[in-house]
Amino acid sequence: GIVYRSLAYLCMINNIDVTYLKKIIELSKTDNLIELTKGVDLNQENIGNYTSQISTIPEVRASINKYLILMIETYPRILIEGRDIGTVIAKDADLKIFITADVNKRAERRYKQLHEEGKKCTLEDVLQLLRERDLRDSTRIADPLAIASDAFVIDTSHMNQDQVIANIKNYIELS
Repeated sequence: GIVYRSLAYLCMINNIDVTYLKKIIELSKTDNLIELTKGVDLNQENIGNYTSQISTIPEVRASINKYLILMIETYPRILIEGRDIGTVIAKDADLKIFITADVNKRAERRYKQLHEEGKKCTLEDVLQLLRERDLRDSTRIADPLAIASDAFVIDTSHMNQDQVIANIKNYIELS
């Protein structure tokens, strides 16, 4: 997530439209995307929306995947999250957890989070962006969103954070 958001942010501040594939692909090959955006608030809906659009570009995915795989090789005990980590990036991970929730519940949580951060948005807009992102991510040609067959799946629709953590701990203890 953070690597794609970093790329999206860099594209946006350089006025690179989502249709300028060649420029986006070239920028995606940057070795230090995360370093270039240190201290930047990447948790914004416009960045998330741009991210979802550029993450469908196969050449961008290839560049970012290469970067993420290098991170895993460099730091073998790493905790990493993303929509294709368990199926593409870290297929052989010791532990894979797929966290999901009803899109309406996710929208409510995201809306609350954004408001707590002082960001202006409407619940309807957040819900629409999430639906669009889910559709793009699950239907993209390169590495579509999927649940790894060996992942522990948690539907958090009716759980709070403490319950999710307890559920994960229980799973690890039983494994």
